[in-house]
Amino acid sequence: MKFASSAAHLLDKPLVSSETGTWLANHFQVSLSQLKPQMDELFAAGINHIFFHGIPYSPQAEAWPGWLFYASTNYGPTSHFWPHLPNLNQYIERCQTRLQASKPDNNVLVYFPIHDLWATRAKSAGAFISWRFTMWSSGYSPSLSENCVSS
Repeated sequence: MKFASSAAHLLDKPLVSSETGTWLANHFQVSLSQLKPQMDELFAAGINHIFFHGIPYSPQAEAWPGWLFYASTNYGPTSHFWPHLPNLNQYIERCQTRLQASKPDNNVLVYFPIHDLWATRAKSAGAFISWRFTMWSSGYSPSLSENCVSS
C-alpha cells in the first residue's frame, strides 16, 4: 500500500519520508542485510526520503559500547557495521536521487475501505474485548463510575 506517497502526491509534496530501521532486533544484532530489504520495501511503496532513527552521541573516552538509547539499531561509530554503512548510504542516495527526480504516473485510484475495517470486529480481538463488547451491548459503560474511584 502506498498511503504516505499517495497523500504526498495528492498534495504535491516532493518528499515522502520514513524514519527507518528503528526496532528490528536487539542492540548490535541488526545487520545491513536486514536493513536493505526494509529500505527496498519502502522505496517500492513510494518513500523517497529515508532517514535513520538516530545515532547516539557518546564521548570517545566512554568505554565500549558507549552511550546507547532505547532504539536498538545503532548507526553510530560503535556499531558492528559502521565500516560498511557508507556502502548502504551510497545505495540509499542513488535510489533517493532517482525517486526524488521522478514524477508519479498513477492512472488508477483504489479506495481503501478503512472505515469498513474499523467497523468490523477483528478475529484476533481476544477474550477481554469479547467480554467488554458483551458488557457494553448489555448496557454497561466501559468507563469507571465515580463510586469505583472515590476514596
